Amino acid sequence: MPPSDLKDVDVATAAAFYVLGRMSVETPVRLAGRRLTEGTYKPAAADLSFLSMQPSYSMTDVGPLFEQILRELGISLPTLIDAKRTVVRHRLELMVAGPLAPFEGLSLLYGEVDLPNPAPGDPAGLDALHVQWHLCCEICFPELKDPAGRRARDAETIALAKRWLAEHVA
Repeated sequence: MPPSDLKDVDVATAAAFYVLGRMSVETPVRLAGRRLTEGTYKPAAADLSFLSMQPSYSMTDVGPLFEQILRELGISLPTLIDAKRTVVRHRLELMVAGPLAPFEGLSLLYGEVDLPNPAPGDPAGLDALHVQWHLCCEICFPELKDPAGRRARDAETIALAKRWLAEHVA
């Protein structure tokens, strides 16, 4: 699942990807369209839907309208650390549920939340995820090329994901 494939995320999760600069320009347009088809009219959603009919548009055009949608819905932009936590929660939940492979999920997180976490004290609990990402590397650990070795490491990664979710999600 590429970082830009956020078609099923809620608006608050999309806001976290937006803060981290990891949201495609199409995501806010899709979210606005979804709000309108669900019957939730917001002026910024209508403006975004209109913008989507233009031959081209950029995040410079979309970003302010997305922020306006958030304000209209009473959703604040998350802080950087809260955005990281939200993105990690989103990816780990997909890994635990199964539609996202463990190594792929960790690889996405490596770029999306800037693993390793540069914040002192690791307030988001990201250091363990960074270590696990390295432990999943087939170059460093050739035994992972064997399906049994990969399954065992994937099981460790899922267990780590479950622990993180239990510790960091209320």
